[in-house]
Amino acid sequence: TKNYISAMNLFDHWKACGDLIKTTTLATKIGAYMESILFQPQAVEIYLEGVELWVADSNCDGNTEAVTEVKPELLSNITSEELACLARLYTSIARAHSSHAEDKKGSQYLQTVHKILTESPTASKVKDRSVLFPVFSGLLTHIMAGWIKDENNTYRNLLSDQFLAQAQLHGDEIHIIWAISTKIILHTTMGEIEDAIHALKLLREIYCAKQHSKILIREYGYDRAAHAHGLCVIHYEMLGDYEESQVQIVFVLEEVIPNIPERDVHSIFLGLISVLWVLVDKGMARKASDLFLTRIYDRFYEFYGEGCFTGHL
Repeated sequence: TKNYISAMNLFDHWKACGDLIKTTTLATKIGAYMESILFQPQAVEIYLEGVELWVADSNCDGNTEAVTEVKPELLSNITSEELACLARLYTSIARAHSSHAEDKKGSQYLQTVHKILTESPTASKVKDRSVLFPVFSGLLTHIMAGWIKDENNTYRNLLSDQFLAQAQLHGDEIHIIWAISTKIILHTTMGEIEDAIHALKLLREIYCAKQHSKILIREYGYDRAAHAHGLCVIHYEMLGDYEESQVQIVFVLEEVIPNIPERDVHSIFLGLISVLWVLVDKGMARKASDLFLTRIYDRFYEFYGEGCFTGHL
């Protein structure tokens, strides 16, 4: 409590001084702390206070219904460091809204920060490209959930291409893996099975569950690469490539699932569920049942207990 009060006093000081970077950075940290103790509405309030220095006076009226628009003169003269701070703050607002079941507001803030990052003259000078990744990932997640309408699929294709390009430019394997895995899931939702398989071949070249699974979970919340690998078992079946399907099943069961932290039942479930369906279809219901019990059901009750649930299970 004492640390929180001290942080708020310091935040008020930097805000009164008009220091954009220090105010924005501290608002992001305080808000993240509020989110960690499940105080999402209070986190949003802190984030919006941090935004006030950036926005037009007409928006500084305490109205949290409308997305705050950055002052044009600030956006045209913003430094790359300030832009990165602003992007993190807007992304944090979107995350807090979304985790508090205010998905429309979350989508609006993600779209706003994406516009800022693509239209600002300074965007190309931002050295830490990782500020872009939560924006791309969040927008694509909202599109897949139906919170952002994309009738011709043009927006999702643009975002997924931008995501992969920026991840490759940044060079961090974790973000490249997430971007490719997201492409596989997007292709799957659109019925583009052959494109999903093509992306899987790229994923195979880089993803190692033993090396990457824990980091993916820490960075993004779950192991989407495991999910993508599982989905492609069904894709091979649908294409009639049963030999490759069997290779993929063995890979998922021997290389992927054993290397996902047992506590992350969500990642294990998504990696396994497609495999289980195929095993049942091939007359191996007993094996599928054993895998479900030992890898999912038993682990859930071991780590979470009777009557409990997670955000996904």
